Amino acid sequence: MIKILLLDCDESLAKKLKSKGFEVNVGTMGFNDGKRNIPVALYEQDIIFYNPKNIDFAIKAPKVESENEKDKGRFYVKGITNETSEVIVGEDIYDFLGASGVIVTFFNNLTNGDLKTEYAIQSWIPNIPYSFPTSDRDLINTVNCDDEEEKAFYYLFKDFIPKLPTKRKQIYHSDYIYPDRYLQNKRRDNLASSYKTNDGLVVVLPEFPNNNEVMLHFMDYVYPALYEVKPNLPDFLELHKIEKIKSLIESRKTSQDLLEKTEKEIISTNSKITAEYNRIEEVIKNDPTAVSILGYLDDILDNKLNAWFSAYKITEKISDLYGGDIEAKKALGINEEFNFIRRIANETHRDTRHAPKPGEIVNPPKKEDIEKIIGFSKNIVKAYICKLVC
Repeated sequence: MIKILLLDCDESLAKKLKSKGFEVNVGTMGFNDGKRNIPVALYEQDIIFYNPKNIDFAIKAPKVESENEKDKGRFYVKGITNETSEVIVGEDIYDFLGASGVIVTFFNNLTNGDLKTEYAIQSWIPNIPYSFPTSDRDLINTVNCDDEEEKAFYYLFKDFIPKLPTKRKQIYHSDYIYPDRYLQNKRRDNLASSYKTNDGLVVVLPEFPNNNEVMLHFMDYVYPALYEVKPNLPDFLELHKIEKIKSLIESRKTSQDLLEKTEKEIISTNSKITAEYNRIEEVIKNDPTAVSILGYLDDILDNKLNAWFSAYKITEKISDLYGGDIEAKKALGINEEFNFIRRIANETHRDTRHAPKPGEIVNPPKKEDIEKIIGFSKNIVKAYICKLVC
């Protein structure tokens, strides 16, 4: 039976995990009221969930740097009373990780910029990264599904979105830690990651709208994918031969075979997509008209104020290719776009058929007309390119 220690987690989570057949114990690191209570030996547990929410005591208490050379640079909250003195977190946590234990911790947004305190309440976890402020809404899923361990986290970050904006990022400070990165912001700062330490695994997560649901998902899907789950019973019982277990193992094998087949099909399809993109690019590159009108479109986007001249040149190229305006409009279905650009070009007070002199602005166009000419130019170029490559 898998043994779970919940630190500073909700009682409701403990009930749900117990109903799934896990052995669950509940404790606290004491950062809420200054009283630490851990009812079991850490090294006997399989997984520790840490979800700090109330840290009133830690905020007010002094923070001190460790005097231990190995832990230099780590801060601790001073004044906490250990009500379970037989459990020494600082020593026992290394034994827990040495026995392949797993810690899952959340970087919840707990203070208004008091980062020393936020680091201090996490610093009992070896090699934990620093927590720094951020404010991100655009998140990038960076799970590497080619890596078996990382793949276990794929659905966690597909099914659950952190609380937005995400307020804490992770900065690793050890030269010997090489984290797996699961979620990043646009600047490639880590928002969710994991790292190996002392043969154990530490998973560092951002705050979610419901951290409890994430922890339940972790036990249902992530943990079994990372570790082979076996009953704590003698092997000679050969429980794997029991009919229901055999049926479930066969069902798993069928699903794994189907998944492998699907993954191979996806790889093959991706190859075909890449080949088709390459073909399209080659066709466009070897077509003088396509190269020319794409160049004029670039000019439009670079200098929107003088978009009229380049827009006219696009219609001119298309008209020459098809043998006239009527034929071009019919071939590409661009009647409105073509007529608007030609009408502007032929207005006597704005001769857009000729490039303006440097710095010259003749009868400045209205903003809405500029946007219209840009949109119509894109439509014409797109219509021609699609006809060319299809």
